[in-house]
Amino acid sequence: MMQLSMSFSKLNHFKIQTRKIRHYLSELKQLCAGGTTQHCRLLCNLTTPEQSKQSETKLNLTDEERKKILHNLNTLTNEDMRDRQHIPFSFCTNICQYREAKGTISSIEELMNIKGIRELRLKQICEKLMAEPDLSEKKRKPAAESSQTMKIENHFHPKLILQDLKSLTNVTSVEVCLDSVHYATMTRDLELTQWGHFFFPSSNLYKHPPTDIFLEAMEIVDKLPVSNIYLFESRMYKQASNSNIQFRLFIGQMQMALQTLINKDIKTSGQHKVFYASNTFVSKIFDLVVGGERISGQHIVKKIEDEQYTEQVHIPSHLWKRYRELDLPLSQERYCKCFLLSLAFCQSFLLPLNREEN
Repeated sequence: MMQLSMSFSKLNHFKIQTRKIRHYLSELKQLCAGGTTQHCRLLCNLTTPEQSKQSETKLNLTDEERKKILHNLNTLTNEDMRDRQHIPFSFCTNICQYREAKGTISSIEELMNIKGIRELRLKQICEKLMAEPDLSEKKRKPAAESSQTMKIENHFHPKLILQDLKSLTNVTSVEVCLDSVHYATMTRDLELTQWGHFFFPSSNLYKHPPTDIFLEAMEIVDKLPVSNIYLFESRMYKQASNSNIQFRLFIGQMQMALQTLINKDIKTSGQHKVFYASNTFVSKIFDLVVGGERISGQHIVKKIEDEQYTEQVHIPSHLWKRYRELDLPLSQERYCKCFLLSLAFCQSFLLPLNREEN
């Protein structure tokens, strides 16, 4: 009953407030009947949202500074604002679009009407527009050139040193799965010498303790082809869930154990033998991204089989036979991933070194 009476009292209060608002609106209508909207605003001391924003903004600028800023706002192109005044790209675009829609910008405070620009951002933009333009010639790298730079500097960890690659004769890509390990070994002349897989002897190895995983890794290292370096592809998981976190943890533990065993001589040699390629490296080399998602690269393997690939890749007949006889599409996809990682590496790094030497 207490709660019900409180609800009724709130309802009555709301009704009273509504009547008052209606009364004020009626008086306001009568007041503005003979005048313009502007007169109405002046009489009632009202402003538009844009005027309210602009009146609250206080910029300590001289007349000369205001003239310079307005001149730049109305004359600079999108590229000039971005490259010479170093204004963030999104704001350059929004300012230019506002200018095209509204015409000449008559006051600096008008920028407050643009989405994302508040007082602090407005001050920052003003400072950049008052600064002397950066006239240095900064040529943007073509996509192909920047892609090459990315391959060396950002796509591998640890960072690859080109000088060290000159002595390499082959490379092996390895993919660890829940039930098996796949691998592909390729020479610097793009000849595939090893292409296969083997299953873990223990079932449900991901449920075993780390000691069992390490012992299994010792056996795997003995089975892997002998190679100068080994490549793993970093995996990108969109969502972590309780159902797959155990699988991800196992693959991480197995890869770490393999890396430790393969790099056992790193203290004396000082050279890494295991490198991780980013999950975008192969897709960039072979253009395997559609709609932001990576697609299968088996059409690249088909091109090589049909001798339509740009580079001459040699795959022995017995390895082709092994690939074709795989009964599961998933197995073919794993073979394909290992093969493409080795091919992408040799094609990007070792083949150019061969051509330089010749």
